[in-house]
Amino acid sequence: VVGVLVTFFELPCTGGPYLFTLGLLGEGFSWLSAMGILVYYNFLFVLPLVVILLAIYWGYSTATRTAEWKDKNIKILHLIAGLVMLGLGVWLFFI
Repeated sequence: VVGVLVTFFELPCTGGPYLFTLGLLGEGFSWLSAMGILVYYNFLFVLPLVVILLAIYWGYSTATRTAEWKDKNIKILHLIAGLVMLGLGVWLFFI
């Protein structure tokens, strides 16, 4: 039940790249191109979450310290996210 609720609320935020890739496949792009985009997205989206999870699990950090670090560096994080999105947009424009 919790998994269904989480999926229901997260899908609008995280489903965009998957729907975009399905659209590319519908346009006749190759599976290899589409999988490359999905692997890149998952690398950028999932890998940081796994690193944070492992850092907390192994005791290198706590959830509180991680939240404080995020709050302190939010402008830099937004800049990095914007640059990544800009890079993705430019890359997709030239595909």
